[in-house]
Amino acid sequence: MVFQFNLSDSFDYLTDDYEFTNQPLFGESLITNNLLIMYETTLNRMLENYENNFEMEDVHSEIAKQIPIGCNISPPKIVILKPGNPPSCNDNVHAVCEMYRDDLPHSCNEHLYIVCDQAIFGRLIPYKETHNDVQLLLEQWHTSKDMCCTLITIFSGYEIFNLAASLGVRFLDKFEHVIDYRATCHVLELIWVAVEIALCQHVKRENKTMSDILNSNNYIIKVWYLFFLWTGYFIGHKIGIRRGNYCMQMTNLAAFAPLFPAARKYKYASSVAHYLAQVHDDSQLQKLLKIACSVNLTKELHYFAFDEALETYGVKFIKQNITGNVTDQQTMILKIKAIQSEKDHLSTLLAEYVDDVVMSQNIHTIKSRKYSLWLLVANLLSAFNNPNPMTNDLFKNASEINQEGIENILLFYETDKLCFQEVLAQDVYKTMPKTPEYHTRNINHYTYAQLDSIKKQKKNQIDNFNQELIVEQDTLVLQQASTSSVTNPLK
Repeated sequence: MVFQFNLSDSFDYLTDDYEFTNQPLFGESLITNNLLIMYETTLNRMLENYENNFEMEDVHSEIAKQIPIGCNISPPKIVILKPGNPPSCNDNVHAVCEMYRDDLPHSCNEHLYIVCDQAIFGRLIPYKETHNDVQLLLEQWHTSKDMCCTLITIFSGYEIFNLAASLGVRFLDKFEHVIDYRATCHVLELIWVAVEIALCQHVKRENKTMSDILNSNNYIIKVWYLFFLWTGYFIGHKIGIRRGNYCMQMTNLAAFAPLFPAARKYKYASSVAHYLAQVHDDSQLQKLLKIACSVNLTKELHYFAFDEALETYGVKFIKQNITGNVTDQQTMILKIKAIQSEKDHLSTLLAEYVDDVVMSQNIHTIKSRKYSLWLLVANLLSAFNNPNPMTNDLFKNASEINQEGIENILLFYETDKLCFQEVLAQDVYKTMPKTPEYHTRNINHYTYAQLDSIKKQKKNQIDNFNQELIVEQDTLVLQQASTSSVTNPLK
């Protein structure tokens, strides 16, 4: 799929983005630090004005209002290209790029911008090295999905599944693997808002500020303050997509980047490193992204990432309409072409009556979880205020709430910033020889199945112990009764 923007006027008039260029290539920045302060200020204001009469969507809306809209450009024209061979090898992916170069005329001083997911991005890095006019852009919707997966992985040993279950999530294995991105994202945002509310109320009770938390002695609060920080980068990145604000997208991705190695997502870390370095070093690309980092298709002031638009309004339509058993690749290609033709005819017909490029056919209604949200807030606040938070039902079975687990999560961000620096040096700038492994701090990861098995084993041990105790008590009672009968034969 090709998105054709009308850049009738040269964007040379745009000033260089010194605000972004002067930020570190990865890690926290002044922009993300100010964003975290804005989160705290916004929530404190809402707590003061509305007490507990608001929901997660209200918090999200209040934050989004404070983020400037970018991408001040008309919606693009969309061209659906013929399907190529499956992207299962470098040659097939490179052949598609050559097809783009043939179909899209461009002069020698112009660039071909290719937006792709991590797998294809990795296959195109060698192609870019031999084609200076090619620029690779990492798909931000799929990146957001991997951010979800990374957060769940990191906090798997600190009872994130228990917090999700308290919100009514039943299929925690699907939550773990981000089977449904929107549902998983919604749950993470609910947990994030609940944690933020509980933290704000706790520090207010202690007459402190958020910045004092890491100096406290309460390890539970420290762990979930880190969740507030790191999920805040994920939230900021997502809002940057929706508002078409490339500075929000890039700075929050840069702040989140060191977390990928911690979740053992080394390929994603490498692709993100390539992408951040490319944007950071290219002022012309920064100008382009400033006006076209997201795409507006369905309604004013609501933007999609490019891959999100492709999946929602292109690939999804084809997936829903391919019927029958596909026996070979040629049959698959013919069916895709037929469905593409059908969609073109439908789009033309709709365009006669609707002044819109794409028409959304599904209305997503998300069930309000206001009661569950505030119940989780109460439970979190109870744990935060408790001198022994491990007695709280939310955290009593946490596998990593111990000295080693707490030390790992408190220190690994700084350690993994060094790891990400190695990724840049080895994979991007080639200033260091490639090593089999990067130096990263070990964070113990747990799948939901593993945690469920551990919980069942503990329950069985307790049940067996209780059963043995009951048998011993029954035996003791019988012995006492027997002794009583011997000493008192009249009875």
